Amino acid sequence: MTQLFPIDLMLPRHESAPVFCLDRRSDSQRRRAPDGAEGLSALIATPRTPASLAAALDSGFYVPSDGPGVFLHREEYRIEGGITKTRWGVIAGLDPVLGEVHPVVSPPREPLEPFVEQVRAAGVDPGGTTLLYRDEEHMIEKLVDARGTSDPLLALEEPDGSQHRVWRLSDDEAEVVLQLLAHCPSTLVGDLSVYRAMARLAGEFGGPQRQGTIVHCFNQRDFGVTLASCAHLFDLPSEFEVNAFVAGLYSDFEIVEFNVGAPEVEPRAWNNFYDMIRTEGITQKVVGLCVRGIENAYMVRVPEGQRPPGVDDSVPESAIEYDAEWVYRSIVDRYFPPDSQRASDILVEPRRVPECFMHPCDHRRVSVVLNPPPKRHIPDLAGLKWQLPFGTIQVRPVVPRGLFLRSFASQPSV
Repeated sequence: MTQLFPIDLMLPRHESAPVFCLDRRSDSQRRRAPDGAEGLSALIATPRTPASLAAALDSGFYVPSDGPGVFLHREEYRIEGGITKTRWGVIAGLDPVLGEVHPVVSPPREPLEPFVEQVRAAGVDPGGTTLLYRDEEHMIEKLVDARGTSDPLLALEEPDGSQHRVWRLSDDEAEVVLQLLAHCPSTLVGDLSVYRAMARLAGEFGGPQRQGTIVHCFNQRDFGVTLASCAHLFDLPSEFEVNAFVAGLYSDFEIVEFNVGAPEVEPRAWNNFYDMIRTEGITQKVVGLCVRGIENAYMVRVPEGQRPPGVDDSVPESAIEYDAEWVYRSIVDRYFPPDSQRASDILVEPRRVPECFMHPCDHRRVSVVLNPPPKRHIPDLAGLKWQLPFGTIQVRPVVPRGLFLRSFASQPSV
């Protein structure tokens, strides 16, 4: 049962919306060193951190929501081809201790403590935690459908044209929505660092506010909620035997070769290869693989009706529907050296792979392109308490940190 509750929010001021504070980076991008070149650099050396958001609070860029509430968030954004999409979400509080919500994606392997210290020092919940629920009848959307015609509490447009509208639900509406969400199958995806940090800090902040974190709740049945394809990059030792690796793939899978150019990947050839992976992946277990300096890329297909090699019976069938699950078990764990079995980076946009292969390096760089993960099995895996590999599920557009905040007025009580 999902334990959600009304929450105090800090909202951007209409006339001075801090769009420079919004952090739409992917989980893997946040693992890199901060750029330090934008946002509140005059106030904070490393923008887009809890400290920078605390500085924005002190500078008056955010205002309180006038008491705890449950909020409706409507977002319009554009996708490739200029098509406009809309998604609706509910913003509430989630108690990381009491909420029986299982993250369906593994957290990153990096230590959590540095980020915990950032949140502790700033006293700010930066938001960004994402929850997917399954509401087959779209009851919440029906309940709040009329909200789109009323004046919002917040109207904000980002530089890229994305538009945000936020409404506070009435007490009666909020109670109905929280009851519906409490009984819908749900799971956490995406930005787990904030959720894990707030769980670690539970009880440290005093004051009257209920312990918990801001959570954005989306119906996985909403067509505006998109899960992205991604490319995982692995940096292997220079002595890695590529020929033996490819020969092993041929013995385990059905392989189709595509010439994409070498030593640099030709973008047009790569795009054609990627489009083929997307098309074939609609009905089959197919991924793309390429090695820097090798002119051929490989479409790797699991033979129809067969279980991927290296995947034992302990892995549920629903998990094998996710490319990352079987790729890590069938390819990464079996062929890559143990020290290289963690992706050095996870790209949201596979079309960026050629630029990642441009610069000379002293290691073998391998890219594995995964198709968009299916939505339908996510609640089932959560019910099994199964965790997919880190980076498997990338909700797009990213729910940004910094759009809504929660400030802990008092200092930590420890």
